[in-house]
Amino acid sequence: MTPTLRHPSPPVVAVVTVSFSSADVLEGFLSSVPAASGDPLAVIVADNRTDDTDVERLVQAASATYLSLDRNYGYGGAMNAAVHTLPGSVEWVLI
Repeated sequence: MTPTLRHPSPPVVAVVTVSFSSADVLEGFLSSVPAASGDPLAVIVADNRTDDTDVERLVQAASATYLSLDRNYGYGGAMNAAVHTLPGSVEWVLI
């Protein structure tokens, strides 16, 4: 019997969050996300343009997507910007 290779399926669930000087809590949050699902997740962190250089490093270390915004759009504006970057396979968004 020949084993069947499984290709990872594209994510149908996304987790989107906003960062504004939140590196101190972001690492714990990002490390908890994989345990929330047995399926692949798209994870996006929209950075509302702070001087906190640790945010991008933490996001990349968690294999999430870092979205750098050119200014502070507020929570709703940053969420909308992040959701617009999600892959077409995503059907559900946890904010």
